[in-house]
Amino acid sequence: MDPVKAVSLHTFLAETEKELAVFLAGQEAWSKTNLPDYTPCPEELAFKATGNPDDILLRFYKAIRINPNVKIPLYLHLLPTTVRKADRLPLRPISLL
Repeated sequence: MDPVKAVSLHTFLAETEKELAVFLAGQEAWSKTNLPDYTPCPEELAFKATGNPDDILLRFYKAIRINPNVKIPLYLHLLPTTVRKADRLPLRPISLL
């Protein structure tokens, strides 16, 4: 498996802004059609590709309707079957007491 470069959410959004706007619009349309209890995203919150990197995080957070003050750190997503030696704790110092 080839390594994948980790980038910040801001960088990812800036690099894929136009494609993301189309994708999110498609998800919204599908949700309106197929989910009877879905509350549509208000038009003023819809993600639009403006090319402005200064507010791209805020626009994205509003579009997916999450807290705009949330911190999204970089993380390593491993497959469920992957175990890294560094992730294992030694058994001796672990106590349930």
